[in-house]
Amino acid sequence: MKGKEVIIRTLDIGADKTAEYFMLKPEDNPAMGVRAIRLCLQNKAIFKTQLRALYRASVYGNLSIMVPLITSVEEVLETKKIIQEVKTELKQQNLAFNDNVEFGIMIETPAAALISDELAKVVDFFSIGTGRTDSGNIAFRNSWCRTWLGFKCYGNLFPFPFQTFISCRGLCHSDCRCGFAGI
Repeated sequence: MKGKEVIIRTLDIGADKTAEYFMLKPEDNPAMGVRAIRLCLQNKAIFKTQLRALYRASVYGNLSIMVPLITSVEEVLETKKIIQEVKTELKQQNLAFNDNVEFGIMIETPAAALISDELAKVVDFFSIGTGRTDSGNIAFRNSWCRTWLGFKCYGNLFPFPFQTFISCRGLCHSDCRCGFAGI
Protein backbone atom coordinates (compact mmCIF):
# COMPACT_ATOMS: atom_id res chain seq x y z
CA MET A 1 0.00 0.00 0.00
CA LYS A 2 3.08 2.21 -0.25
CA GLY A 3 2.79 3.76 3.22
CA LYS A 4 -0.99 4.18 3.19
CA GLU A 5 -2.84 3.11 6.30
CA VAL A 6 -4.79 -0.14 6.15
CA ILE A 7 -7.45 -0.60 8.83
CA ILE A 8 -8.45 -4.22 9.45
CA ARG A 9 -11.76 -4.87 11.18
CA THR A 10 -11.66 -7.92 13.45
CA LEU A 11 -14.03 -10.84 13.09
CA ASP A 12 -17.60 -9.60 12.66
CA ILE A 13 -19.86 -12.59 12.21
CA GLY A 14 -23.25 -13.33 13.66
CA ALA A 15 -26.70 -11.97 12.82
CA ASP A 16 -26.69 -11.39 9.04
CA LYS A 17 -23.07 -12.56 8.63
CA THR A 18 -22.74 -16.29 9.15
CA ALA A 19 -19.94 -18.82 9.12
CA GLU A 20 -21.17 -22.40 9.22
CA TYR A 21 -17.98 -23.68 10.88
CA PHE A 22 -18.77 -21.60 13.98
CA MET A 23 -22.04 -23.49 14.44
CA LEU A 24 -23.73 -20.48 16.01
CA LYS A 25 -26.96 -21.31 17.77
CA PRO A 26 -30.08 -19.62 16.40
CA GLU A 27 -31.09 -16.59 18.44
CA ASP A 28 -34.42 -14.78 18.71
CA ASN A 29 -32.74 -11.49 17.87
CA PRO A 30 -29.31 -12.30 16.41
CA ALA A 31 -28.41 -8.67 15.70
CA MET A 32 -28.50 -8.07 19.45
CA GLY A 33 -26.93 -11.41 20.36
CA VAL A 34 -23.55 -13.11 20.40
CA ARG A 35 -21.68 -11.63 17.48
CA ALA A 36 -18.62 -9.54 16.58
CA ILE A 37 -16.64 -8.64 19.74
CA ARG A 38 -19.00 -10.64 21.96
CA LEU A 39 -18.25 -13.75 19.91
CA CYS A 40 -14.52 -12.99 19.93
CA LEU A 41 -14.39 -12.56 23.70
CA GLN A 42 -16.20 -15.88 24.13
CA ASN A 43 -13.77 -17.57 21.70
CA LYS A 44 -10.46 -16.11 22.83
CA ALA A 45 -8.29 -18.69 21.10
CA ILE A 46 -9.75 -17.76 17.71
CA PHE A 47 -9.55 -14.04 18.54
CA LYS A 48 -5.92 -14.37 19.61
CA THR A 49 -5.10 -16.21 16.38
CA GLN A 50 -6.55 -13.35 14.36
CA LEU A 51 -4.77 -10.69 16.43
CA ARG A 52 -1.50 -12.62 16.21
CA ALA A 53 -1.78 -12.72 12.40
CA LEU A 54 -2.53 -9.00 12.28
CA TYR A 55 0.45 -8.12 14.47
CA ARG A 56 2.72 -10.39 12.40
CA ALA A 57 1.48 -8.61 9.25
CA SER A 58 2.06 -5.20 10.83
CA VAL A 59 5.76 -5.29 9.93
CA TYR A 60 4.84 -5.04 6.24
CA GLY A 61 2.98 -1.74 6.35
CA ASN A 62 0.93 0.84 8.19
CA LEU A 63 -1.69 -1.40 9.80
CA SER A 64 -4.38 -0.42 12.30
CA ILE A 65 -6.88 -2.69 14.03
CA MET A 66 -10.56 -1.83 14.48
CA VAL A 67 -13.05 -3.78 16.60
CA PRO A 68 -16.78 -3.78 15.73
CA LEU A 69 -19.87 -3.67 17.93
CA ILE A 70 -18.25 -2.28 21.06
CA THR A 71 -20.83 -1.31 23.68
CA SER A 72 -18.72 -0.77 26.80
CA VAL A 73 -15.34 0.36 28.06
CA GLU A 74 -14.96 -3.08 29.66
CA GLU A 75 -15.07 -4.76 26.24
CA VAL A 76 -12.29 -2.44 25.04
CA LEU A 77 -10.18 -3.10 28.12
CA GLU A 78 -10.65 -6.87 27.79
CA THR A 79 -9.65 -6.65 24.12
CA LYS A 80 -6.57 -4.60 24.97
CA LYS A 81 -5.63 -7.19 27.60
CA ILE A 82 -5.80 -9.92 24.96
CA ILE A 83 -3.74 -7.77 22.58
CA GLN A 84 -1.10 -7.40 25.28
CA GLU A 85 -1.03 -11.18 25.76
CA VAL A 86 -0.52 -11.65 22.01
CA LYS A 87 2.29 -9.09 21.93
CA THR A 88 3.99 -10.73 24.92
CA GLU A 89 3.82 -14.15 23.23
CA LEU A 90 5.26 -12.73 19.99
CA LYS A 91 8.14 -11.13 21.92
CA GLN A 92 8.83 -14.40 23.77
CA GLN A 93 9.01 -16.18 20.41
CA ASN A 94 11.29 -13.48 18.94
CA LEU A 95 8.80 -12.77 16.15
CA ALA A 96 8.80 -9.35 14.53
CA PHE A 97 5.79 -7.04 14.81
CA ASN A 98 5.03 -3.35 15.06
CA ASP A 99 4.50 -2.55 18.74
CA ASN A 100 2.69 0.71 17.85
CA VAL A 101 -0.32 -0.56 15.89
CA GLU A 102 -3.20 1.87 16.36
CA PHE A 103 -6.33 0.44 17.95
CA GLY A 104 -9.81 1.69 17.12
CA ILE A 105 -13.44 0.76 17.49
CA MET A 106 -16.64 1.09 15.55
CA ILE A 107 -19.27 3.35 17.07
CA GLU A 108 -22.35 1.61 15.71
CA THR A 109 -24.70 1.30 18.64
CA PRO A 110 -26.50 3.95 20.68
CA ALA A 111 -24.73 2.52 23.76
CA ALA A 112 -21.29 3.24 22.28
CA ALA A 113 -22.34 6.67 21.09
CA LEU A 114 -23.62 7.61 24.53
CA ILE A 115 -20.31 6.67 26.18
CA SER A 116 -18.07 7.86 23.36
CA ASP A 117 -16.40 10.34 25.72
CA GLU A 118 -15.25 7.41 27.89
CA LEU A 119 -14.36 5.21 24.93
CA ALA A 120 -12.23 7.99 23.43
CA LYS A 121 -9.93 7.75 26.44
CA VAL A 122 -9.00 4.12 25.69
CA VAL A 123 -8.77 3.99 21.87
CA ASP A 124 -6.80 5.73 19.14
CA PHE A 125 -9.68 6.24 16.71
CA PHE A 126 -13.38 5.72 15.99
CA SER A 127 -15.22 4.70 12.86
CA ILE A 128 -18.89 5.57 12.95
CA GLY A 129 -21.05 2.82 11.47
CA THR A 130 -24.06 4.78 10.33
CA GLY A 131 -26.05 1.80 9.04
CA ARG A 132 -26.29 0.01 12.37
CA THR A 133 -26.50 3.24 14.31
CA ASP A 134 -29.46 4.37 12.20
CA SER A 135 -31.28 1.04 12.36
CA GLY A 136 -30.68 0.75 16.11
CA ASN A 137 -31.75 4.33 16.66
CA ILE A 138 -35.08 3.91 14.89
CA ALA A 139 -35.59 0.19 15.70
CA PHE A 140 -35.79 -0.89 12.05
CA ARG A 141 -33.79 -3.31 9.99
CA ASN A 142 -31.96 -1.53 7.20
CA SER A 143 -33.81 -3.64 4.61
CA TRP A 144 -37.19 -2.82 6.14
CA CYS A 145 -36.38 0.84 6.19
CA ARG A 146 -35.76 0.78 2.44
CA THR A 147 -38.94 -1.12 1.59
CA TRP A 148 -41.64 -0.16 4.07
CA LEU A 149 -43.74 2.49 2.35
CA GLY A 150 -45.28 3.85 5.53
CA PHE A 151 -41.95 5.21 6.74
CA LYS A 152 -39.65 7.44 4.75
CA CYS A 153 -36.00 6.57 5.14
CA TYR A 154 -33.52 8.41 2.98
CA GLY A 155 -30.11 6.98 3.66
CA ASN A 156 -28.41 8.51 6.68
CA LEU A 157 -30.60 11.50 7.36
CA PHE A 158 -31.30 10.71 11.00
CA PRO A 159 -29.57 13.09 13.41
CA PHE A 160 -28.12 10.53 15.82
CA PRO A 161 -25.02 9.51 13.83
CA PHE A 162 -24.28 13.10 12.92
CA GLN A 163 -24.52 14.24 16.53
CA THR A 164 -22.21 11.36 17.42
CA PHE A 165 -19.75 12.43 14.72
CA ILE A 166 -19.69 15.99 16.04
CA SER A 167 -19.10 14.70 19.58
CA CYS A 168 -16.38 12.32 18.42
CA ARG A 169 -14.48 15.05 16.60
CA GLY A 170 -14.05 16.82 19.93
CA LEU A 171 -13.19 13.65 21.85
CA CYS A 172 -10.69 11.84 19.67
CA HIS A 173 -6.97 12.07 20.06
CA SER A 174 -5.36 14.68 17.85
CA ASP A 175 -4.37 12.02 15.32
CA CYS A 176 -7.74 10.29 15.39
CA ARG A 177 -9.72 9.54 12.30
CA CYS A 178 -13.47 9.67 12.67
CA GLY A 179 -15.18 8.37 9.59
CA PHE A 180 -18.54 7.48 8.19
CA ALA A 181 -19.19 4.34 6.21
CA GLY A 182 -21.88 4.65 3.60
CA ILE A 183 -22.01 8.42 3.19
